[in-house]
Amino acid sequence: MQIRRSAIVTLSAVALTFCGVATAPAAYAATPHCHATSFLHEGSEYNEMPTATPNDWNWRCLLTEGDGYAGGDQQHAVWVLQRALIQCYGQNLGSAGADGKYGTRTAEGVRNVQRFHNQTQNAGLAVDGQYGPNTAYYMEFVNTQNRCWTLS
Repeated sequence: MQIRRSAIVTLSAVALTFCGVATAPAAYAATPHCHATSFLHEGSEYNEMPTATPNDWNWRCLLTEGDGYAGGDQQHAVWVLQRALIQCYGQNLGSAGADGKYGTRTAEGVRNVQRFHNQTQNAGLAVDGQYGPNTAYYMEFVNTQNRCWTLS
């Protein structure tokens, strides 16, 4: 019985590892996903960026490949990110442009931005294509005056 239980535990651990269920980076383990956007006020300008919940100003959240496909507020958060990639960084996200779906082109755009800030600001960002708190801190977003701004 003991051998059988050990075999089941071992097989379960192997299955979780190879299926990717338990492979989220440790740095993002406690980081909530972005499910909304909020406007951060700076002078006479309002700066919209992805946040964990509406109007909570918690910009320390995560967007990853596959987000936004269910629609709703998270799709708008991805759209805001994509708009920044296009307008502030000149990224080509394909014919769909900013569609609110975090696919491979959005992930590649985020990787390009991470590389850019590592080269120009020695930011030390992981070049992983995931939008998280460290990337958010350096990224520029489009504000209500249609200009790019950053938290840093």
